[in-house]
Amino acid sequence: MNMNKILVVNNDIDTMSLIQQALQLRGYDVKYTGNKQEIESLLTSFSPDVLVIDILQMPSIEHSGAVIREQNIDILMMTGYNNQEDAAVRSPGSYIKKPFTIQQLQQQIEAILLNKKRSA
Repeated sequence: MNMNKILVVNNDIDTMSLIQQALQLRGYDVKYTGNKQEIESLLTSFSPDVLVIDILQMPSIEHSGAVIREQNIDILMMTGYNNQEDAAVRSPGSYIKKPFTIQQLQQQIEAILLNKKRSA
């Protein structure tokens, strides 16, 4: 079975662990890190389909742009910003507003994966 791979980047280990467990129960292969130095290594070795990252952690991946483009990794940002414009100005792309449910997160991930499949 070819499971979709999700990498979660957040500095809150409890949040990452909860997301990992919930998504694994839904059939995803999930790894997580809050370690800035580990991110690029995981992007390369794990090769995720989707990177779920807290918007405040975006500077952690600024040097990983080439890897993200080469491997066609889609990004889903978790944000506490109150409106779409604030989130979009800080970093364009898909985002989910905190707090969110695991079901909402899964729906966002599925939409990203469906778009990826359609454009392949």
